[in-house]
Amino acid sequence: MTQDSDNIAKKTLDIEQNFALKVAEEESWKILDNQGFYRKVCEQIDDGILIISLEDLKILTINPSALKHLNLADKNVLQQKINDVFPNEFTKYIYRFIKNLDNKQTLTFVYNCRLQTDYKGLEIHLNIIENKIIAVVRDISKRLATEKELLRAKEKAEESDRLKSTFLSNMSHEIRTPMNGIVGFSGLLDNDNLPGTKRKKYIRIINHSSAQLLSIINDLIDISKIELRQLTLHIQDFNLNELLNEIYSVFDYELTEKEGKNVQIKLQKSFSDSNSFIKTDKARLEQILISLIHNSIKFTETGYIEFGYKPIAANDTQESSLLFYVKDTGIGISKENQKIIFQRFKKIIEKKPQTGGGTGLGLAISEGLVKLLGGRIWVESEIGKGSVFYFTLPFQVQTAKETFKSQKKFIDDLQLDWSGRTFLIVEDYEIAYQYLFEILVNTNANCLYAKTGAKAIELCRLNPQIDVVLMDIQLPDINGYLVTEKIKEFRPNLPIIAQTAFALGSDKNEGTASGCDDYITKPINKRVLLSKIANFIDQ
Repeated sequence: MTQDSDNIAKKTLDIEQNFALKVAEEESWKILDNQGFYRKVCEQIDDGILIISLEDLKILTINPSALKHLNLADKNVLQQKINDVFPNEFTKYIYRFIKNLDNKQTLTFVYNCRLQTDYKGLEIHLNIIENKIIAVVRDISKRLATEKELLRAKEKAEESDRLKSTFLSNMSHEIRTPMNGIVGFSGLLDNDNLPGTKRKKYIRIINHSSAQLLSIINDLIDISKIELRQLTLHIQDFNLNELLNEIYSVFDYELTEKEGKNVQIKLQKSFSDSNSFIKTDKARLEQILISLIHNSIKFTETGYIEFGYKPIAANDTQESSLLFYVKDTGIGISKENQKIIFQRFKKIIEKKPQTGGGTGLGLAISEGLVKLLGGRIWVESEIGKGSVFYFTLPFQVQTAKETFKSQKKFIDDLQLDWSGRTFLIVEDYEIAYQYLFEILVNTNANCLYAKTGAKAIELCRLNPQIDVVLMDIQLPDINGYLVTEKIKEFRPNLPIIAQTAFALGSDKNEGTASGCDDYITKPINKRVLLSKIANFIDQ
């Protein structure tokens, strides 16, 4: 009994204390209310507060933030019906809220409030208190903008992933196609009874497929260097007309030999040969023009392809420049595709003729190179009427100078007799050595072989008759550049040609710094190799 009495007494005390606290709380709120506390809070907070009569839907109270958020700052809306103040997009939520009061006492919705030139995103929370609708209005424009930006970034990432997947699928196809020609026809050559005409045909197919595969690899390397900003420019003075004449000769021969094509190549030059010296990266300019001409050939079956340039005078907004162009009478490009034609990966998924082929990166690479050279590139085209690709490059008039012919001598090994000459081949890969040996042995030259850097240094010390060294860079013991430096210490005048599977401009610079006299990139072209060696032998 005593314990029960104690429990009852304790509960009674708790009830009395809670009641006392409740009374004190209500008294404190009354004091605050009398001092206008609620009004001050409503006037200061960032959220808008709107009180609407449930009976006649008139606006009873609206604070400054609500007037601002709802774009009503210059209007007197008190005692106005909501239909006279707000558009249907707003009032429909009020009516929906009233209709469902029996089931739900709150409603939250997003309302786009129209401004003069834009919209403001508002989150509005409705509640019911003492027969009044309480609307709390919050500006969520920044949040909505952030969410929209995140969604856009997500969609862009998904699109990029999709395009890259398509790109990889296309690369697999493009690489396997020439590989099929190389592997397939190499196997067919292994036939002692094969007629000579077929043997020559198969060799031509293998050579063409090899060139196609090399072009794909070069495209991938170039686009990677551009994206990583690792592409180095080599600015030099050169005769522009000479370069364009060489390009014209190549394509004139190619189009003459191409079956099923009735296309003529034309060249337009604005400067005389003696006044056509410019300063830019010659190799990259040549690459851009060749890429654009190849693109035109791909989509032109009849008519002509014309390329050339003309000067553009300087004005208040731009410096002097050269306007290059490649014009064709091909199938043309739709307005929609013109917007994406220079984008990476985009061209991959476009429809193209069966004779097209290639990575589809050519135009993206051209755009990247033009930008690096300080110019811009664009296209004008109409379906069925052909296309014109334009690009500009900064141009300064160069002083007229004597035209020096290139040192390159494109010669045939059948014309060479290097009897009495000795070449050192430094190469750790047996097949690569065998290829170089077969090229040089046909010139009647003597060949020495070093599989390591240490052996190469030893042979150069023991054989003063060595005329030229072909130096591989990726050796198993010592880097080829270091080997070159050591050899140059005791044979400073011995010509050394660096040969490497790397293709970055930085590799060429490193080779020059180490003392290499020339540079050739694998896969090695026989004519190019012999021409480079001949430059040193003839000296």
